[in-house]
Amino acid sequence: MTAEWLAAIAALAAVILGPFVGVYVARRQTQMTTVATSRVEWISQLRDLVAELLAEYRFVDFDTVPGQPPKVEKTTLQRLFRIETQIKLMLNPDETEHKELMRTVENAVTYAGSFAQNKLAKITEHVQAIQTTATVILKKEWGVVKAGQ
Repeated sequence: MTAEWLAAIAALAAVILGPFVGVYVARRQTQMTTVATSRVEWISQLRDLVAELLAEYRFVDFDTVPGQPPKVEKTTLQRLFRIETQIKLMLNPDETEHKELMRTVENAVTYAGSFAQNKLAKITEHVQAIQTTATVILKKEWGVVKAGQ
């Protein structure tokens, strides 16, 4: 008689708890899908902003005459500052790689408006630093998406 009662109680528990477990699993799966989708969109937006920044930065006219303001148009600097701000707002200041990208982007944009001469070597250095740091961040985030975290 005891085995019959245990079987009946187990069946009753399964009937009662089954829907609750199903709802929990469905909610959890929906939450994970939403987070993964948001992360993929974030990755795409960051990649697009970094590409836009580098495209603008590479075509800045860095030929300056000593004592003269740089030939960078005001609208170009405004676009660079806007993109810099958008990138910074997307990053987490508590993560090392994110802080590094913020720093390299800020250095590049500040340099674009500076009076320095012979800027080509420094421009190349800034572009490489931004690309390297952004690549590390994007690769790490893709790994998180793939792992389903």
